[in-house]
Amino acid sequence: MPRLVVLVCLALAAVPTVSGQEPAERRHPAGTDSVDALLDAVYRTVSFPAGETPDWDRLRELLLPDALIVQPATRGRGIRTLDVDGFVRLFVDDIERYRMSEVGFAERVVATAVTEFGDIASAQVVFEARLLGEPGRLPQRGLDLFQLVEKDGRWFIASIATQFERPDDPLPAHLYTARFLERIDHLVCATPDLDATIDDLERVLGVRPVAGGGDAAPGTRSARLSLGSSTFLEIVGPDSQQAAPEGGRPFGIDRLGEARLVNWAANTGNLEETRSWSAAHGLDLGATVVHRSLDGAGRVSRGTAPGDEPLVPFFVERDPAWRPPVAQASTAAVLVGLRAEHPDPTAARSPLRALGLGLTVAVGPERRLIATVATPRGLVELR
Repeated sequence: MPRLVVLVCLALAAVPTVSGQEPAERRHPAGTDSVDALLDAVYRTVSFPAGETPDWDRLRELLLPDALIVQPATRGRGIRTLDVDGFVRLFVDDIERYRMSEVGFAERVVATAVTEFGDIASAQVVFEARLLGEPGRLPQRGLDLFQLVEKDGRWFIASIATQFERPDDPLPAHLYTARFLERIDHLVCATPDLDATIDDLERVLGVRPVAGGGDAAPGTRSARLSLGSSTFLEIVGPDSQQAAPEGGRPFGIDRLGEARLVNWAANTGNLEETRSWSAAHGLDLGATVVHRSLDGAGRVSRGTAPGDEPLVPFFVERDPAWRPPVAQASTAAVLVGLRAEHPDPTAARSPLRALGLGLTVAVGPERRLIATVATPRGLVELR
């Protein structure tokens, strides 16, 4: 890994900004009344588009005056400790040395885990950082550990410690699973007989899926079952009243002998931003598709089309006010786990890791998704 990438990451996981756009925190500094708001402000402050630099005054507002920043040594293993001024000087030197202002710099959060107790908190952040003007360069990954304190009615950062990923020392897999379930928009179950599968799911889960509820692909009809406050199961089967489209029905429905989980969708707050980061990893998400709302409120969602690999999700960007389409069943069945099997788990994990998704993949005879659902009748596995 070139020294440039290691130096410019600077242990601060930041949300990417689009070149030419001014981060919201820069115009209207966000409050520091919560840990999440404080971390978000830090991430935005150290990212900057071409032609600009970080907002150092804003950064100083977020840290205690005597905050400690622990960085990896410039060369080899080991650490170095910096105060706030030392950290700023290091960043300024790298901006000038590597002409970062000419292309812009951004970091984004891959996964976070926050623990709060009284007036103290800790945050674990897996991040990626990249130069905005060099899309072909793979981002640098690392782990930031934040210690935070609440003082005078607001939160401050007391310390930040960083470790970068190396080829001989990759990030532990469990770090990517933080908040993974929150990234799941919905699961897709394909079946050769929709009515029979609805009956089977009601018998196994103790909750009956509701037919209809949104756009159906040509030649199909569907049913849905809520799996929590923001996740649902979509069951798709053939519609006998429609002819099969040229090329066959989606998800290989025409070739199925039984119902099975065939794909899943991950949520994203910014579809184009997700496209940009995916492209930096050599992943093409395909064309954007638009769907009618599933919650009956007339809202429109955007997303990408499902691909051929069931373990790699397609993406959905929804209206913030959107809720799952079958709210009446929202507490009866809850998704508590999603894992996968694959004949070559190492190859299967590569695109998932590039997308920042913590789906656990184990070796198995075929490509398969396995969901664990908490139901009134206990834990149930859907495959």
